[in-house]
Amino acid sequence: PRTVRARSAKYSIPPILAEVDYTDAVVADVGSGFGTKGAATIRWGARYVVLLDVDEGVLRERGNGLKIERVVADAHMLPLRDKAVDVVIFWNVYNFLQLPRLAVEEVGRVARRAVVFSVYNAASGRFVDFWEFLQVARRWGRVAVAKRLGGSQFQAVVLR
Repeated sequence: PRTVRARSAKYSIPPILAEVDYTDAVVADVGSGFGTKGAATIRWGARYVVLLDVDEGVLRERGNGLKIERVVADAHMLPLRDKAVDVVIFWNVYNFLQLPRLAVEEVGRVARRAVVFSVYNAASGRFVDFWEFLQVARRWGRVAVAKRLGGSQFQAVVLR
């Protein structure tokens, strides 16, 4: 099925992303869409960013560069070695996956320092309450920051 994304998402940089130290980091943006969040980390000191998404078309809209690579990949089976990246951005993907627990394991397998995690309860995805959101985040480590934006979006920074 085709993934539908709002064009406004192309320019959206949530403030919680700035809560992480990206100095000399390798960042994986899992379910990256247009790659805006991953690309923003370069301005904050990331050394290299890998944008991973199942939608090849949306990845094409983001050009490669010296510090950005695009990879067509599924969150259930990331083509990365264990502990290959410093920071994983896992933004508004979890509740749209068929096997979210498998993707959670994959994110934990590849992340070394931190995971930036968000759930957005849209009508097209499975509803996730705040308690489930926190339980998932705690599987990766210590929740350093957690935000609840109404009943529809939850955000967290998890340190490993």
